[in-house]
Amino acid sequence: MPFETNQKPTAEKTRKVLLVDGDNDRYRRKERAGLLQQEGFRVFPVLKIDHARARCKPGAFDLVAVIPGENAELAMEFCDEVRRNNPQQQILLVSGS
Repeated sequence: MPFETNQKPTAEKTRKVLLVDGDNDRYRRKERAGLLQQEGFRVFPVLKIDHARARCKPGAFDLVAVIPGENAELAMEFCDEVRRNNPQQQILLVSGS
């Protein structure tokens, strides 16, 4: 399901995103969260995969966005775990710089 960027969602349509951002630069993390908020998402940022595991329950988020930082393998394992626990979960895994 594509995201509509030309309209801001109403309060009833606000989508929740778990943003797992392993970037060590807090300004880049804040910028990414801000971009998602500008598009109407309610952002729940976490820095560590362990914190994401604790928060990521089936149905809790419309999207799980993962930016691995230095530990890409752990991030991929987390995405696999999310998929096993909730096959319908939308996941966005961002790699590269």
